[in-house]
Amino acid sequence: MLDIRKSHSYVRALFHAMLAEHDDWAYIVSAINKHYANIEFGGMIEKLYQLEDEVDRAYILKIPGECIIVTSGTKSLQGWLRNAQCILDNGWHYGFRKSFRTILMNPIIEALRGFNGKISLYGHSAGSVISINAAYFIRSSLQRNCESITYCGPQTMNKVGKSQCSKAHVCSTTLNIGIHDQVDNIGNLLGGVDYGKIVKLPDVGDPNIHPDPVLDRFFFGHAPSYVCKSLKVLMQRYNKPQDEFIDEISQYAIK
Repeated sequence: MLDIRKSHSYVRALFHAMLAEHDDWAYIVSAINKHYANIEFGGMIEKLYQLEDEVDRAYILKIPGECIIVTSGTKSLQGWLRNAQCILDNGWHYGFRKSFRTILMNPIIEALRGFNGKISLYGHSAGSVISINAAYFIRSSLQRNCESITYCGPQTMNKVGKSQCSKAHVCSTTLNIGIHDQVDNIGNLLGGVDYGKIVKLPDVGDPNIHPDPVLDRFFFGHAPSYVCKSLKVLMQRYNKPQDEFIDEISQYAIK
């Protein structure tokens, strides 16, 4: 087993984002313990907050020197209804902002009280945009540095929200698939805009996940298993191959 803490930040972000997609907390906790409490690597877990309601799932992992905040993608019918709450809340998608306030805001305040280390935020799909909401809160309200690295998230803000993030110096990187995932474009139809660094993951062929070739070609690049394949190629192009690490975390892809 590899020490996941030594992988590239994009790989660690995907590991956590995929892990949060699982319904079984015992599975999630076991994987976290495997990679962060392993004595062989000098691992230690200070605290793990398990957060869940009928709409969202999230966790906050505190290890020496770092607080990791992770939010799942859409996990329920209530989550899809939340996604459809597209009215604006001061420049932000109302539903995603409400989710941040409901499941993450108070636990983040508690977790960061007296903590002076690195703050990392991760997520996939809906988890991506909830993480950006959290990053904005941490920068603007708590006056703390943090970094959001997320995958396949739709636009969560318009130009007003983008201006707020820019003024707060929110550090955000979103990695998106191109033609094979239309989810990361859907916010554009409602006047949404991208914020931060947008990294386009390379096309590595049709996903071959869904039996309908049209759905497969245009939507199933959203699947974490396809993201793993694409990220492997991206890291090779960066001259920073992460094949072993990505092979290790691919086991956590839900499809």
